[in-house]
Amino acid sequence: MYRERIQKLLTFSISGAADLDLRHVEAYMRLENSTLDGLSEYAFRQECVIAAYAAKMDPDSAERLARSFGL
Repeated sequence: MYRERIQKLLTFSISGAADLDLRHVEAYMRLENSTLDGLSEYAFRQECVIAAYAAKMDPDSAERLARSFGL
């Protein structure tokens, strides 16, 4: 549900975003936010970029995290 929105945001924000697994980005975003619907547009963008950098730094941990959220 969120992955299309995440992909659009990252395309304009981070170089190499095409190589990211969007499940990983969503999982990191969910660490701090049980639901992403409640985030303002600004907060969603911030969380998305932070989560993308975290996912890029350690893809193995990002995969484990995504699986823990059932993604």
